[in-house]
Amino acid sequence: MSLINALRAPCLLVVALVCACKPATPARTPSHFGFWVWTSPFSLTSKTAEKLRALNADELFVRAATVSYDGASLQPGLLQKFAPPPPGSSWVPKIHLVVNFDAGAIRHFGAAEVDNYAANLLQVFERQRKAAAGYSVVGYQVDFDCPTRLLPQYGQLMAKVRAQIPKGTALSSTGLLSWIKDSRLQDLLKQLDFWAPQFYEGHIPKTLHDEQPLSHLEEIANQLGRLEGLRVPYRIGVPAYGHCLLYDENGVFQGVYRGLSLPDAYRHDRLRIESRSEVSGETRVVFQAIKAGANGKGLNYRLVFRLTRADQVVRAIDEVRRKGTSFCDGFLLYRLANEEDTMAVPLVEIANALEGKTPKFAATVQTSSKRVPFGRIEGSGDALYSHTITVICGDLIGSKVDAQAVRIQIKAEDGLMEEAQPGDMDGVKRRSTGNSVRFESVESWRALILPSEKVRFGPILSTSAKLRGRVLVQTKSGEQFESDFSTQ
Repeated sequence: MSLINALRAPCLLVVALVCACKPATPARTPSHFGFWVWTSPFSLTSKTAEKLRALNADELFVRAATVSYDGASLQPGLLQKFAPPPPGSSWVPKIHLVVNFDAGAIRHFGAAEVDNYAANLLQVFERQRKAAAGYSVVGYQVDFDCPTRLLPQYGQLMAKVRAQIPKGTALSSTGLLSWIKDSRLQDLLKQLDFWAPQFYEGHIPKTLHDEQPLSHLEEIANQLGRLEGLRVPYRIGVPAYGHCLLYDENGVFQGVYRGLSLPDAYRHDRLRIESRSEVSGETRVVFQAIKAGANGKGLNYRLVFRLTRADQVVRAIDEVRRKGTSFCDGFLLYRLANEEDTMAVPLVEIANALEGKTPKFAATVQTSSKRVPFGRIEGSGDALYSHTITVICGDLIGSKVDAQAVRIQIKAEDGLMEEAQPGDMDGVKRRSTGNSVRFESVESWRALILPSEKVRFGPILSTSAKLRGRVLVQTKSGEQFESDFSTQ
């Protein structure tokens, strides 16, 4: 044995003994469950608060402002406004204020003074903490897609922020998956209470035929070992939303399109549905523009909607819990859906999936009828009646991303119908015999109905005081709810 090896052997023995004696961090169940909230103004209804509490979603990460660089200085913008907590609520979730940097601020960071960025962040956090005075603000988070090579500089920035934030305020950062393998990440993590690597939107398909999903949930299992090896608390960022991508007539990516919701795309007379498929558990719907826009452009463009589903979210969460972790504090879902948000997974669907519930049919049909006081101005003198049909979707029904998710079929008991307004529905089809302008039956449909949503069909004018009909509502799994009704 050489002298070097002779000296090395006892040293290796000591290192091995030290490592062997180092206590392992015990596995624990991720306890925190929260949502990112990007809508403005921020408001919370009593009903949403109750659902969050039932989920043990005790924290919300609310976008407080966006910092941009105008070529000369940093400018805070899109300052969040906070509505008061719901009156009479005995519980509301805690709040983390999130400040994100736009593309200009990110590009400028490498040449910037860290002190300037820190001062700007601290100013925004303090201002927005006062704006959210009705809530318990427990943390600050920075949403910054920092280039990996600048992670040490980002760590310096967060060190300066940490030194001046109120005592007891948690400091965290979102994270890119590309950071995980880089040793420079430790320069940032040592300044944080926890961080939130985001397992989504790491890749934007540049061509129409690239069908990679929005989410990267399969990567969670692959990266858990590395995340645990960092020995820093983390919360896994999971997608619970969708978006729309625009492609030109050659199938080349043009950008994220925010001009239409999915229901609006179904209703649009210049679009036709080209395909609907499931990709890695996500729903992918492609629309083709069959007419050009007012500017003469857009013919044969495509809109591609990519939407995550509640069962995907739950599978990812269950996978982490099964494997057992020591440093995973919980999960953060982007984003919390409000009642008008058709691109995010409804909160009730997430709750049902977490509880192992399968979508059940739950819909209520209400009708109202009244005699029109003066009837017809000209004509036979027959009495005229106005009818309205309302469908209320219950909390256990799953919203279906498909055409005619809701259909209402109506037939007059006696007499004929003269007019049928769509109301909240997407379209109306009348059926009559001969050339009469009156009709015996009518059908209406709506592309998408959300949990707890109420949709109205009518008024329907008829010489019949009684209408009979059927409501059909379809769930994501293809099951169908049917209900017969009568207006009297």
